[in-house]
Amino acid sequence: MSRATSVSVSATDPGLTRDTSISRTGTARSGDQVTVTGWEDSLVGSSVVVVLQINCATQPTARTDTNGNAAITASGTGNTYYLSITLNTATLDNWSVQVGTSGGSTYTFTKGTGGGGHKG
Repeated sequence: MSRATSVSVSATDPGLTRDTSISRTGTARSGDQVTVTGWEDSLVGSSVVVVLQINCATQPTARTDTNGNAAITASGTGNTYYLSITLNTATLDNWSVQVGTSGGSTYTFTKGTGGGGHKG
């Protein structure tokens, strides 16, 4: 699995390449209204940047945890935001990243066979 090296949240679509081949596994924890969907990805410099679309009430916050996963703090529904995740891989066609929400949901987003690998 790839590691998230940085994350940022925006109310504006970053405008990278829309990618419908991003798959998601995992299910929402009961009571967690926040939805997270694969949206875009692109090679930016020497790193893959993945954009996830988040539906929640107010602008969420995000961070990376010590395992290189993205963690979102959000609640409710009704507004669209975009989480940009920079990964430690330069392999655009083969990556995966885990994302958790403050409501207790955990998702893995994958492109290709997953994995990715550390860039040198």
